[in-house]
Amino acid sequence: MGKSTGRDVNHSTRGTRSYRAIRARTTVRAGGIVEVKSPELVAGDEVDVLVVPAADADPTARRPAADILASLPPEARQFASAADIDRYLNEERDGWDR
Repeated sequence: MGKSTGRDVNHSTRGTRSYRAIRARTTVRAGGIVEVKSPELVAGDEVDVLVVPAADADPTARRPAADILASLPPEARQFASAADIDRYLNEERDGWDR
């Protein structure tokens, strides 16, 4: 969940309200979902969001395989279960003997 650092970054006027830019650090969830919460935000207002990788993020950091698989879109998931994978591998192996 995003946390506001309270630092003024930029100011913007949208309609009759004036907004202070909010800098937040959060973690991308499965499916590419990014959540930012701040008491300064008003429900229903339209805002612009810019997502930039954290400067200190380790690009080589390891992620659990389950997180990687969960982040894939449904059309990229060829197998629904371990049993499906086993069945596929057994069929492939059977084809080697022919």
